[in-house]
Order: sequence, then structure tokens, then C-alpha cells
Amino acid sequence: MARIVRFREYGDASVLKIESLDIPPPSADEVQIDVKSIGLNRAEVMFRTHAYMQEAQFPSRLGFEAAGIVKTVGTAIASFKKGDVVSLIPPADVARWGTYGELANVPARNLVKHPRNISFEEAAASWMQYVTAWGALIEQAKLTASDFRHRHSGLKQCRYCRVPSCKSCGRYSHRNHSDPGQEASAHGP
Repeated sequence: MARIVRFREYGDASVLKIESLDIPPPSADEVQIDVKSIGLNRAEVMFRTHAYMQEAQFPSRLGFEAAGIVKTVGTAIASFKKGDVVSLIPPADVARWGTYGELANVPARNLVKHPRNISFEEAAASWMQYVTAWGALIEQAKLTASDFRHRHSGLKQCRYCRVPSCKSCGRYSHRNHSDPGQEASAHGP
């Protein structure tokens, strides 16, 4: 039995309940992790309060981000093994692969091994901001190597992930903190 946070109706934080549940083995393409830390973010609050793009199927789990240690792997998984230190890139379905709990079965394609010099807390709290920046810049804005964007302020949540996201598609992003009238320039690779 594992302690898992679930909710049975939409609402404020008072709808969250800790329940003891038997967690099944992971499916063929999943990995079961012993959760050491979770990330908290606005999307989960929106999901719990019925303001998110996904509908809950009650009782529902929640939680996009986690870091932990691999406990067991699905039959189709060769890239992870018991004892690997991993963090979860937020999956598409917050209810199906919720991370609020002691154990979580998650899609292996969304797991990454992280260095042991990164704490579980740092690893669990990192991914949503990167996925937010990637989604906005690459998926929605269709940013390419020939594009350039200058930004003054806003999206503070993404300030540390914007540059790596942009560089990954072959271009740079510039942010000016000091002079709102300053012209921006950047050179891609």
C-alpha cells in the first residue's frame, strides 16, 4: 500500500485526501518510481478547480512533476533499471500519471536520469517551466533558427529556461533588464 493524494470533486485544497492504495505494477511502457519530491504548479491548481483543459475522472490523481528512484520497470523498458535516479518531464495526462504520492507509474518516455548532484527537490521543480517555455516558443510560436525575439519583462517563471529552449532549436533569445529603449541584437549559430 502507498499513500496517494486524490480528489473526488472539484474544489479548493480541502478536496485533496490522502488515501492508502495498492499501486499496480507499471504497464509495459511505464516505470514505477518511489517519489522523493514533487513540484507544485498552477496547472495542478487549475485542474483541481475545474479550470484546466483536462477533465478529471473521479477519483482523480494529480501532479505533473516528480523526482525519485526507479522501483520497477515495465516489460518493454530497457533504458531504466531499479535504483536509477530520475525526474519526470510533465506527461500529457495529469490524472492518469499523477505524481502526488509515495509511488507513481509514469510513462518511460517522459523520464530522464539526472545527476546525483541535483537534489530531488531541484529536479522535481525544474521541468514545468522548461515545458512551458518550449510549448510557447517552439510548439505555439513555431520558433526557428532564423527567428529572433526580444523580451523586456514578464514570463519570469521562464527566465532560466527560455535561453536553453531557444538554443535547442538553433537560435538565441535576448532579454534586456536595464534599458527599455535599447535595441536588441543577437547572432544565431
